[in-house]
Amino acid sequence: MQVDTLTRQRALADAEQAADQGLGELEQQMLGAAASVRRLVASRQETELRAALARQRSDDLGRQLERARQVLQSHGDELAQRRAVESELAVQPSLINEERRQWLETSAALQAELTTLESAHLPDGETLTAFETQLRDDEQRNVTLQVELAHAD
Repeated sequence: MQVDTLTRQRALADAEQAADQGLGELEQQMLGAAASVRRLVASRQETELRAALARQRSDDLGRQLERARQVLQSHGDELAQRRAVESELAVQPSLINEERRQWLETSAALQAELTTLESAHLPDGETLTAFETQLRDDEQRNVTLQVELAHAD
C-alpha cells in the first residue's frame, strides 16, 4: 500500500507539476493574447483615427473644390465681361474717328463763317450811336402804339 501510495503521490506530483507547467504555459498564452488584443485595439483605434482624419480631409478638400469652382466661375464671368468690354473698345477707334471728322467739319464751317464775318464791313462809332438812337425811338413808338391799341380795345 505504501508503494501504491507513493505511486499515487508521484502520479499526483507529476500531474500537479504538469498542471503547473500547463498553467504557466496558459498564463504565458493569456499574456500573449492580452498583448495581442492590446496591439489589435491600438491598431484599430489608429485605423479609426486615420479614417476620421481621412474623412475630415476629404470634407475639407470637397469644400476647397467647391470654393475653387465658385472662384473659377466668377473668374469666367469676369473674363467674359472683360472680353465684351474689349470688343466694345475695339469699335471705339472708328467711333472716335467719326466724331473727330464731324468736329473737324463743324470747325471748318465755323472757321468759314468767322472769316466771312471778319471780312464784313463793321459800322463805326457814329453809325452805332445813330443805330442805338433809332432803336430807342423805335422801341418808344412801339410802346406808344401798344398803349393806344390797348385803349382802343
